[in-house]
Amino acid sequence: MGQKSPVQTSVLPPTVFTNAVLIPLYASNKSVAGDPIFETIPCLAGYSDAVVVHRYYVSDITPYNQFTDAVSLAKQYLPDTLSPVQILNWPVLNPGSTFTDTSPNPTPYVPKVKTAWFAGSLVYFADFGNISNTNVFNGNLVSTGNAAMLFQSSGFSVGAGVLDVVDVDAVYTGFYYTYASMIADSSNYVINTLRSFDDLVGPYTPQAQSVGTNALNCPTTFAERVPYVAPIDSTTSTVTKSTTTTTEPPLFHFANVKTGSSTSSAEARTCGIQATMIAILILSFILSTN
Repeated sequence: MGQKSPVQTSVLPPTVFTNAVLIPLYASNKSVAGDPIFETIPCLAGYSDAVVVHRYYVSDITPYNQFTDAVSLAKQYLPDTLSPVQILNWPVLNPGSTFTDTSPNPTPYVPKVKTAWFAGSLVYFADFGNISNTNVFNGNLVSTGNAAMLFQSSGFSVGAGVLDVVDVDAVYTGFYYTYASMIADSSNYVINTLRSFDDLVGPYTPQAQSVGTNALNCPTTFAERVPYVAPIDSTTSTVTKSTTTTTEPPLFHFANVKTGSSTSSAEARTCGIQATMIAILILSFILSTN
């Protein structure tokens, strides 16, 4: 889902800052009184894919979707302060975005694109569900796992990245602090041999964070058992090319999003500049290590 969620690193482990979403509910039966309302959207200050839910109970005679911006709702009603803290993984998407299943076997869960509001305008988001409160610090910071992106010395990626936690782990949130790991002898490297953080030793030890200050939002959806190539030889730090295979460890998949057009040309330019800068940072980091 990309890297749009800012991370604080003053206290380790790194944690993700949160956005806010306002949910209008009818006071009598607590049913939904309109689409969610985001406080901010991508490319604007304070945006994060992780959102803290603020519930507002409105009059029963309020028309559905009467409130389409956070300011007007907050002016007329007070937030519910008694409910437990709830944080959701709700990344805002461009209009026309869709999810497709690119895995070899059917994925049990492919996210739906839903509608919401921001400052009176319709926006779209993907619902990846609740982030467990056991993975939330201080009520509004979300914990991160680690992701290693594998590169050749030339700067080209080599196979799939490696995650240290996935959806079957208790500490999983879907957000990852990203590192670069160089494949020194990529000519002898068997693609997708490195599949565990335990394999990232010696010349493959993850290096400094390679993509600035944003976390990678990469919610996994299921694990598929696949043939596993023999691991690195610990004495020579080279990959053992072997025909022997097992079924461990699993390969995790995530839904692939096809991004639609941006909401405005100004937003498109801003996001495009950010994407270019991230790419430059990654390339600069790789070249500086050689």
